[in-house]
Amino acid sequence: MKTAFYPRLAWTNIRKNNNIYLPYLLAASLIVGLYYILRSIAVMVLQSKIEGYGHMYEMLKVSATVCGILSFPVLIYINSFIMKQRKREFGLYGILGLGKNHIAFVVCWEGFFAAFASIGCGILGGALLSQLLFLILMHLVRLPVSLQFQIPLVPVAATIVLFFGVFAFTLVMDIISIWRTNPADLLRSSHQGEKEPRSRRILTVLGILTLGAGYLISWSIRSPYDALGLFFPAV
Repeated sequence: MKTAFYPRLAWTNIRKNNNIYLPYLLAASLIVGLYYILRSIAVMVLQSKIEGYGHMYEMLKVSATVCGILSFPVLIYINSFIMKQRKREFGLYGILGLGKNHIAFVVCWEGFFAAFASIGCGILGGALLSQLLFLILMHLVRLPVSLQFQIPLVPVAATIVLFFGVFAFTLVMDIISIWRTNPADLLRSSHQGEKEPRSRRILTVLGILTLGAGYLISWSIRSPYDALGLFFPAV
C-alpha cells in the first residue's frame, strides 16, 4: 500500500467529519492559545522590570501551570468523544479489509494534522492577543510601560512540547483502543450508551477530604503573597 494513501485518507476523514472535528480543533486551539498567552505575558512582565514584577511573574507562571495541567483531561475527554463517534467508521474499514495497523496509521496522520493545526493556530492567535492583553494588564495596575512586538521563543517551545505530549498521549490511547477491539465491536460501539459508573467509595472519601483540604487552605490565606505559594496546592 502506498505511503501517501494514509495522509490522503486521514485528510479526507477530517474534512468529511468536520462537524465533530471543527469544534475539537477550535477548543484545542483556544486551550493552546490560553497557555501560550499566560507564558508569554509572564516573560514580558519579567523583561519589563516594572514595580512588583516578581510577584506578577509568579502568579502568571502558576496560572500557566494550572492551565497546562487542566488541558490534559479536557482534551482527552473531547478526543474520547470523537473516537466514540468514529468507531463505526473504523469498524467498517476493518470489514472492508484494512488491518488494525493500517487503521492505526490513518489515526496517526489524523492526530498529526489535528496537533499541527491546533498548536499552530493557538500560538499564532496567542502571539497576537498576548501583546494586547499585556497592555491591558499594565493599564489595570496603572503602570506605564513601552511595548515592542515580540514573540518570546521560550513560551513557544514550552507550548509545543507540552501539547505535543498531550496529543501524543491521546493518540496512544486511541491506538490501544482500536487494537484491543475487533471490527464487529467497533461497529456496535457507536450505538452503545454510556455505562453507569461504578461506585468508588475510597475515591469518594478521598475526593471529599481533598476538597475540604483545598477550602481550608484557601480560607487560611491572609495576604496575596501567601496565595502565590498556596494557590496550586489548594487547587
